[in-house]
Amino acid sequence: MHQNPTLIYKVVVNREGQYSIWPLSRTNPNGWTDVGFHGERDVCLNYIGMVLCSDDQTLSNECYSERVSQLVYFLRQCLQDQTGCIGVLLDDSIEKLLAFSALQYLGASYEVWDVKNLIEPLQRDRTALLLTTSRYVDEADRLLWETESLGGYLLLDEYDASSSEKQSLEKHIWESVAEETSEELNDYGWNSSFGGKAFSLEEMQEYIDNFRTKLKPYLTKESKVFEIGCGHGLVLFHLAPEVKAYFATDLSETIIERNRWMTRREGLSHVELRQAAAAEIEGIAEADFDVVMMSSVVHYFPNTLYLEKVIQSAISLLKEKGILYLDDLLDLRKKQELVEETRAYQQTHPNDLVKTSWDEDLFVDENFFEDLHRKYPEICGWESSCKLGEIENELNRFRYDVVLKVDKKYKRKENPVLLLHKGRYTWEDVQRCNKSKGLVNSAIHVEPVMKA
Repeated sequence: MHQNPTLIYKVVVNREGQYSIWPLSRTNPNGWTDVGFHGERDVCLNYIGMVLCSDDQTLSNECYSERVSQLVYFLRQCLQDQTGCIGVLLDDSIEKLLAFSALQYLGASYEVWDVKNLIEPLQRDRTALLLTTSRYVDEADRLLWETESLGGYLLLDEYDASSSEKQSLEKHIWESVAEETSEELNDYGWNSSFGGKAFSLEEMQEYIDNFRTKLKPYLTKESKVFEIGCGHGLVLFHLAPEVKAYFATDLSETIIERNRWMTRREGLSHVELRQAAAAEIEGIAEADFDVVMMSSVVHYFPNTLYLEKVIQSAISLLKEKGILYLDDLLDLRKKQELVEETRAYQQTHPNDLVKTSWDEDLFVDENFFEDLHRKYPEICGWESSCKLGEIENELNRFRYDVVLKVDKKYKRKENPVLLLHKGRYTWEDVQRCNKSKGLVNSAIHVEPVMKA
């Protein structure tokens, strides 16, 4: 950077929101305000370009340098012993400017990705980490778990799970489903992917016996249960009579009203129902539950980062010790087998209703839960299990259940940048990493650089 102040500019903005640059040594013209960012001419122009493409985000030099230094430190920790280059999937934005500044400082090898062709870079070589934003989190998450060539991804903006577009779509779908189903055990929207027919009463009874058996060691007459995504109450109306208190949420207000009517009819006055998305449960009730559970809900989630945020909120609702039970998870290790079998079935049964597209369903690898165990000290253990039952169907062939054991006083050193099986990071992790080392306010001097 030149030391001659006549070659240094500052970014200014007027009342109409128009941006320009002005020599740093000169007084601002009338009607123009200094935004707090300065540098060489091209640097300032790049900054303005980023601001105009990113909903008027502005950063002062001090704040910008601090964020770059935080990113540099995080990348150093995260990429230890990792092989492969850095992928960059970013629109023109402040985040893109931050990414290139950090990468230049590190001298790291990187490749800019094209959103229209995300597979090609992974076919050529391994990518240690993909830098992106929440706009592309669904694509990044799917690539992370379904390919071996991507080590992790980092969102350079704040991730808001409650703003998921898929969540809004699911709400519309479930409002429609709620109006069409009855109270019959095999009419809860549970239809086979192989032909579209409802599962038999015997199959549904095995499903019920499965979760009752697995939850039995954790439930007493004094237990308090919180269910996320109760649907038509398949779990609720089998467990609520056996516990002291039952709190259930669902995305659909229609379903909640229907269940309220049924709980009054059944005399279940200790059941409380609330309309809420899975990502909106934090703080909805006191942290006084022995068990928080989700039954056949997770496959509707958009990505595993969303699932992680829901699990964090679920843990906050538990007592000092408790469990989180996740029932009916689609097994990522068996996804290809399921896809191939449904397609083969369609070829031999062309007139049947067969589900052959699985791209919108979230499949979860068991390594996801091992990563959670490593990342969050309060998760003191976990175990997975196959479905119980003798009738062979897609429920027990392609799905599994998980118990996360929680002890909020469990002592284990937390490290947000442990070498996880699959790293899913947000800017919150970057800040936590820096804070743990006391580096939040020790910004390095980095000049912003914009590259094509």
